[in-house]
Amino acid sequence: MARRQRRSGAKFSLIGNRRCVDFVNTEVIQRGQSVELVRARHGFLRRFRFKVRAPVDLLVPVAETASDFLCHADFSLVRKCDSLACIQYFYDLSKNHGRRWCSMSVCGIG
Repeated sequence: MARRQRRSGAKFSLIGNRRCVDFVNTEVIQRGQSVELVRARHGFLRRFRFKVRAPVDLLVPVAETASDFLCHADFSLVRKCDSLACIQYFYDLSKNHGRRWCSMSVCGIG
């Protein structure tokens, strides 16, 4: 239980960091983006479109994904890698939500 509290305690100093939120909002709002509805084989999809006018515009999809994650993710599934040498976090979508490492091939051995 202490480990789970430690994990969720780090849970989102990012959310409280006003500069991070401002950055995401700036990228999403000001970079000439749009979302269109597209008919797909089994229903509809949202297609994200943006124009690359400058190298910084390449951050638009990253900002859009970050804003979507922060709005819809289950933060109880955000975990810190159990390897003491690793600083990465991951989103645990395993069947039993028991994943322990960011990458089994890198941190899960030994």
